Amino acid sequence: MKKMFAKSVKSVAALAVAAALSGGAMAADNPKDPAEGFNRAMFAVNEGLDTVIAKPLAQGYDYVAPLPVKAVVGNFFSNIADLMIGVNNLLQGKPGQAANDWGRVLVNTTIGIGGTFDVASEMGLDKHYEDFGQTMGVWGRR
Repeated sequence: MKKMFAKSVKSVAALAVAAALSGGAMAADNPKDPAEGFNRAMFAVNEGLDTVIAKPLAQGYDYVAPLPVKAVVGNFFSNIADLMIGVNNLLQGKPGQAANDWGRVLVNTTIGIGGTFDVASEMGLDKHYEDFGQTMGVWGRR
């Protein structure tokens, strides 16, 4: 296990160095993006980390965690996301939906034991799916 980890780290490091060296030459090819070489190098590093660390961890979690645990974890993070969804609804000029989203957070955090259970949906508080990209789209049209 230790050897496999060391080999993985060396592979990611080698990939990063190769990407950085090749990325420098690409920066001159596109004057509109002076950071292109750096971006390509970081993309390569992130791809390597995803292959070596993130994907095996996610697959291990998926294999080990029973479905009820996955549901609780998903509900917890969904509850946190509802805070920002409410902000985006407010910025999009939808105060009613923002109040609904923050009501969901309040209900799920208190009655739903820290957001681990989605009680708000059972109470009729609909979940919305708004993000900052949609907010920027709304502001770009006005």
